[in-house]
Parts: sequence; C-alpha cells; structure tokens
Amino acid sequence: MPVGRTLLPIASGGGSPSGIAYQQITPMFTDAVSYSAGDSVSRYYAGEYERTQPTYPAVYATLDYTAIQSDIRVTPATGTLSTDPISPTLLVNNNAFGNRYRYTDDAGNPSDASVGSNIWAHVNWRSHSFTGATDQYVIDHLTGWGYTTEYVLDGVKYNQTVANGQSWNDWMVFTTTVGTYKGMTGWMPLDMGDFIGPAGVAAIPLATWGDFFWSFQPTDVGISRGGFITGESVNSVAYSRIRDTGNSIAVDTLGKATGTTFDYRTMNLFMKRIHY
Repeated sequence: MPVGRTLLPIASGGGSPSGIAYQQITPMFTDAVSYSAGDSVSRYYAGEYERTQPTYPAVYATLDYTAIQSDIRVTPATGTLSTDPISPTLLVNNNAFGNRYRYTDDAGNPSDASVGSNIWAHVNWRSHSFTGATDQYVIDHLTGWGYTTEYVLDGVKYNQTVANGQSWNDWMVFTTTVGTYKGMTGWMPLDMGDFIGPAGVAAIPLATWGDFFWSFQPTDVGISRGGFITGESVNSVAYSRIRDTGNSIAVDTLGKATGTTFDYRTMNLFMKRIHY
C-alpha cells in the first residue's frame, strides 16, 4: 500500500456511510412495573426509546477522554491551565453541527457564558443567552437526546411539596399531557439511565461541571440545590430519584406522595426527548 494513504472500510451491502450513530440510553429498572401513564416503564414498552440509527454510520458518537481546555479556548479560565481536562464534555468526532462539543443549544452553539475562572463555561447553561435557539433546551450529542435545562412548571407547581408541588403520579401524567412544549413533542421524564449524563454528574460533588448545566427552582431556605424526579419506580409508593446536587449520596428513593421535608422541596421535573 502506498505510504501516506489510508484505506477506508466499505459498508457491507454496497451502501455509503452516512450519519451519526448515537449511544443509547435506556431506563435502569428497579421495578419493571408501570405504576403511572407516562412513567419510564410505560414509555419503554411503548417503544418511545427506540430510534432509527443509520444503516452504515459515518461516525459513532464517542467521548474524547483526553480533551483539555486548550481544545475549546485560547486563553484558559483564570487560575487554571490550558492542559486541565474537560472530559466528558467534548467528542472525538464532529457533531451534527460540525463541532466537537458534546452539549449545544439547538442552533449548534456551546454556552456563551463568560469564562472568568469557570473552566466549565462552555456547559454553563444557567448563563447562556439562547439567542437564536430554543430557550433552555440543550442537545446531548453523545446520546442524541434533548433536555430541558430549567425546571418544568405545571401551572404554578414546581416541586413535590404539598404547598408548591404535586405527587409523582401527577408529574408523570403531566409528561403525557404536556403535548407541544418549547415547540417540540415527544417529551418524557428523566430515568436512571440519565445518571451517566449531566444529571448524574450534577449529583456528584467531585464532578461539579453539571451544577452549571441545570437551573433549579431555589428552595424556600434560600439555596439553589436541586434534584431530579425520574420516571422509575421502586414499588407502588416510592420512586428512584437522582438526588439533590449538594449531597454525596447520588441516588436513592423518595415517596410518590407529596411531602413537606427538604427532600421534597428540592425535587424538580426536567424532561427529555429524542432529538436525533
């Protein structure tokens, strides 16, 4: 073979490679019983997690675990080094917008938040302007899912307390009846599979980049900690939650009925949909 040339594989069946194959996320059922219309089990068995992958992908979405700060900006964040790692927020290959950012708005932009001393400014959706893009909606180009990055309101309800929220079952029903939201359809609750994505990172104190990703409803004690309502059940009275961001315990269970304690005040609903 001549020096300097690389032979590319030929797709079987004579097809031409095209498109991106995304990594699949599915629920991690602790109880494979559906307890409410709209929960993760009912969605899974209805085929709502299925997507059509390219027959002959040109690219497989893969994380670049060697990515460093100089890959995304010339001047490093204050007090940091250009060689500081930024995994897992960059891809090995280009996304559908032709850049390697794992997370972008639906116009293809990383966050335009000021860098300052924040090495994670490119995933700081709390401070992103969303100009020319859908407000508070971000695509994960590793999985092809789109997420609401701000807590979802059902009227004036925003958590799981008696005063300001509603029950887990009511939130699940909400996801089935919300219909078109932010101009898009196909919404569903997060599930335990999202623990390997930005939701899980936000709940792990030693991996704090996810804290810049989400906008929670501040609790009534004046802090901005928050957690995630998932669509997965433990049994008829408890569900699996991704716990609030200030806790070293990343996942556990919470009652499905409304309550008054801090745990119920920190639980917010975020939704997702298959974008690609």
